[in-house]
Amino acid sequence: MISHNRNLYILSAYTAGIRISDLLTMRWKNFDGERLYFTIKKNQEDYLND
Repeated sequence: MISHNRNLYILSAYTAGIRISDLLTMRWKNFDGERLYFTIKKNQEDYLND
């Protein structure tokens, strides 16, 4: 459990502070091998993290 929390924190830091609600909804289908694609739930905007 602690390692999952640490991993989420590190992922959030590396991806410019993604909200925890957006992190928890991410799935492998959002990752294409190079980029991470997801929709920000607060304002429903599409977001591409390079």
